[in-house]
Amino acid sequence: MSDDVILDSWLGRARGVLCRYPEPGQRYIFRWDDIDIRDMRMLGVSKPLKVTWIADGSVMQTKVLRPWIGRGKAPADVIIEEAIKPSRTRK
Repeated sequence: MSDDVILDSWLGRARGVLCRYPEPGQRYIFRWDDIDIRDMRMLGVSKPLKVTWIADGSVMQTKVLRPWIGRGKAPADVIIEEAIKPSRTRK
């Protein structure tokens, strides 16, 4: 069983992770029919995300986007967004 959420409609891709966030182990997968420069913005997203841009099966870029201000773009026909595991702090 997969916990992936497939977002291949215009509305699903437009909403993205607004007002929701992937659970650990869950991925939000955005799909398009063609490769184009895809822009991802974190406006309205309160936690960081690991974002991977894929074009024709090849990883083009992977980047951690910061909440509210993060932004990235790369050629892609698939984008995968994943939750970031909380880091442990040393005392």
